[in-house]
Amino acid sequence: MGSITFLARRRCGGWVEQIQVRRSGRGRRTLLELIERHGLRHRCDCRAGTCGSCAVRVAVVGSQGGFPGVRLGPLERETLYAGGKLTRQQYAAPLVASGVPMWRLACQYHPGEEDIIVAL
Repeated sequence: MGSITFLARRRCGGWVEQIQVRRSGRGRRTLLELIERHGLRHRCDCRAGTCGSCAVRVAVVGSQGGFPGVRLGPLERETLYAGGKLTRQQYAAPLVASGVPMWRLACQYHPGEEDIIVAL
């Protein structure tokens, strides 16, 4: 099973806290469900993938150019593009390169088996 490292920024001191969790094999949860399950707070207005308020930066650990890319669902692709999180080139491509941190909608993204880092 892959792990998720959340980088949570605290309001008071501006420092970053790293919280690492391991996913269980039971059920496929969205990233937003995992965030809430571990007691973290993250803005989410609609939970349907249309507003983009839950967008987070996600990096796949160890994907230095060897990871071919991510296939975004139509709703996530449209919402991220409308919110300025995807370039026109990324929007048009069938796969979005994932070698660098990329934007994902926490309410739509179902993490796989890879280890990821999520900036909240």
